[in-house]
Amino acid sequence: MREYPDVLDAARFREALKYYTPSEAANADFGSDVNAFKEITRTAVTQNYYADVSGGTQHGKYRLSGGYLNQNGSLLARN
Repeated sequence: MREYPDVLDAARFREALKYYTPSEAANADFGSDVNAFKEITRTAVTQNYYADVSGGTQHGKYRLSGGYLNQNGSLLARN
């Protein structure tokens, strides 16, 4: 289960707008009641691959390794 930060809900946000910026409150409120964090975030996908080969003899040693990481961000993009 994903946890979201504790932020103001729409009603309390409107109250804060009126209290802190009364002259701008009407222009800053678009009437929505959406939880912005739930709308713009998603569960991050992580992929991680790694390979390692090593060995040697009395004449020399070798090591070959690699790696790959592909991690999609947790913010949704709009194109």
